[in-house]
Order: sequence, then structure tokens, then C-alpha cells
Amino acid sequence: MSKTIIWWGKGDIHYSRNRIIRQQLQELGYHIVDFRPKISALGDIQAAFSGLTKKADYIWVPCFRQRDFEGAYRYSSHNNIPIIFDPLISAYDKQVYERKKLNKKSRKAHQLRYCENHMMAQSEHIIADTAAHRDFFVQELGASAEKITIIPVSAEAELFQPQAPNQAQQEVLFYGSFVPLQGADLIVQAAKLTPHIKWTLLGDGKGKEACVELAKGHDHIHFEPWIDYADLPSRIGAAKLLLGVFGDTPKAKRVIPNKVYQSLACGRPVISIQTSAYLHPNHDDQCLTKTGILQIENTPEQLSQSVLDVFSENFDYEQACAAALETYQTYYSQSLVKQQLELLLTPKN
Repeated sequence: MSKTIIWWGKGDIHYSRNRIIRQQLQELGYHIVDFRPKISALGDIQAAFSGLTKKADYIWVPCFRQRDFEGAYRYSSHNNIPIIFDPLISAYDKQVYERKKLNKKSRKAHQLRYCENHMMAQSEHIIADTAAHRDFFVQELGASAEKITIIPVSAEAELFQPQAPNQAQQEVLFYGSFVPLQGADLIVQAAKLTPHIKWTLLGDGKGKEACVELAKGHDHIHFEPWIDYADLPSRIGAAKLLLGVFGDTPKAKRVIPNKVYQSLACGRPVISIQTSAYLHPNHDDQCLTKTGILQIENTPEQLSQSVLDVFSENFDYEQACAAALETYQTYYSQSLVKQQLELLLTPKN
């Protein structure tokens, strides 16, 4: 019997999250029908006139496509097709807590929250990428906890492969777009406290200029432009230690960024801020040699000291690399994505 999912929305199907989900859905035997409405609000009308199938098992509204939800919902109601909603990022969270463009008590904020509450209520299933996002959906957006399945973002298995520990140079590597969530300025401050170790910040963004200015006079702090995505695994492998995010925002404590999944998949230990987002056990002692991830307080002093510990002579670096890879394979790999999807899509008796 054919299994069909309508992928509803104008988002980028090649975005990492979407590509991994679609690949695993296809491995589970699902046929994906892409529907990209020209006008999001009128998507159901376009679908009806274009002859879109009415016999799909599910409609999947992918990440960042909240504006496509209402049209998908009307079409699902008319044709009795349940919706799976994978927002990845809450628009309310982004505007109120991350960008701080809206006051939580403002009318616009209430409207945005009401809209996302409606989406959560009308979805058959809701996908959260982290435990912290699940909690936010329940506590702030009124989602039913029973509807939520945690499916990590993961990393592209065909690209991010284990890198040999002996390839690593004496370097701390951060890569990103220098947005506030990433806390690149804090990384530079920590690097200034650790002058005998090479720190590299790779990428571009409007916050980069301020970081370059902050790092002036410190020759051990380097900046590199973006490289080809295909070259990223080997660049990760060339560094001894990778950095996650250090932003002082609520959002920073709810996400696991792509760079963390990718670094773990390459077998490189990662330091990031303390958060409830992770699925793996949080060991209080020797975390890097047990899980490959060290979660720390969000201060330059703590980051600097943690880096010094990794670069000390008695640190078991090969064990930390092995632990990073094991954590990825156990909790964040595409195998787990597939397992969670299969659990989600299996009819309950």
C-alpha cells in the first residue's frame, strides 16, 4: 500500500533539517508530494484547482513555514488529512525573546502567540528539535505534550564523517554567522584571556566587524571567511576543539545548533553553554571524556579555563573524540531521526 506525505510550503527543501527528514521519510517508504503555494494564505484554493492528491497519509508543514499553515489546515480539514507541524523555531519566540522586537504584553505579541497556539492545537503531531523547545511549546504556546515528538536536527551522514584525532591541530574553532545567539563576542573575550592558544572564528555576518575590532592586538585570534560546505568536515577535523553557542538570550538555551551536531559527527569535542536542550546525560565531572560535550557557565573566564583544561598534558583527547562520536551516534544521528519518525508515523492501536 502506497504511503504518501504532502510536503506543504515554500521553504528550501535542501535546508539541512528538511533534507535529513525527507531522506529518512523516503527510507521508511513514504512518497513525498511537494506542494509550494504561490500565495501562502490561498494555498488550499490553489491545491484544489491544481488537482493535489486528497488521499495522503499526512500533510507535513516544514520548518519556518508558519505562514503556510492556515492554508494547509483548511485543506487537511476538507480532506481529513492529519497535519504534522515541524516549526523548528517559534515565530513568537523569535520576535519576543530573541530579537526583542515585540513586548511580551503588546497586542502584536498576543496575536502572534495566539496564532501559534492555534497551529499547535490543530496539528495531529508536533515536532520539536530539542527538549527545551518541547517545554517552550507546552509552557508558552499551549501545546499538548502528548502531541510532541523530539527529533534532533542531526547532520548529513554522507558529509560529516569521523575525523582522525591525530589530524587535529592546536586550535579552538568557532564557525557561524556572528548573530547574537552565538555569542561570538564572548568567545573573543575568552580568547584574549588565553593568548598562547590559537583561536579561529570562521564565517561572516554583521556582528563580525565588532569581533574583529575587539580582537585587535591579539595575533593568536584569527578570522576566516566562509568556506564551501563540502569542505567543512575537514576544517572541523583540523581543529582540536569546537565551540557551540554562548549568546546571552533565552533562545540560545533552547537550541542545539547545527555546528554542534556536525562537530560531534566528526568526532570532535565541543564546549557550549549550559542548557536543557540536550538529550544525552549531563555528567558533572570530566564531561568531555564521557560525552564529548562540556556545558559551562556563560562567562569568558569559564570558557578560557575549560579550553586550558582540554589543552593540558593530562587531558585524554582521544577518549574525548571517541565520546563525542558515541554521543552523536546514540542520541543525534540520522538513525535516531529515522527511529523517531517511525515511532511517530506508526498507527497507535
